[in-house]
Amino acid sequence: MLGIFADVVNGILGNGIGMLRDWLEGRRKQSQAELETRLAIEKAKVESASRIAEGKALHEIRWEEIMAEGSKESWKDEWFTVVLSLPFILSMVGLSDWADRAFDAMQRAPGWYTTAFLVAVGASFGVRVWERYTGGNGK
Repeated sequence: MLGIFADVVNGILGNGIGMLRDWLEGRRKQSQAELETRLAIEKAKVESASRIAEGKALHEIRWEEIMAEGSKESWKDEWFTVVLSLPFILSMVGLSDWADRAFDAMQRAPGWYTTAFLVAVGASFGVRVWERYTGGNGK
């Protein structure tokens, strides 16, 4: 009788332990699957951000190539250089009152005109130079 009782207890314990082992294995597999899913999502995010950054860099390079090609026959860079140098040159040749009048006139210019002029100068000399000057924030 004791042997039958021991067999029943062993059977119950064996089944209980087996069920617990199966449950723990299921939880481990579920946790592993969740971790793999999270890692796959993060990998996809990183790859997507990398593709976007690469596309943006290629676009900027192409834009600069187009602008450089377009300005080969242009005098606008030279014109802006002369305009920006003129007050300095006037001051050096004894016509500083003309330079002062030019600066006074520029101070009275409306903000939209000043902004438009700065945008034109920035486009002429290159956006990269402007970004370096402003710390990359465009202001």
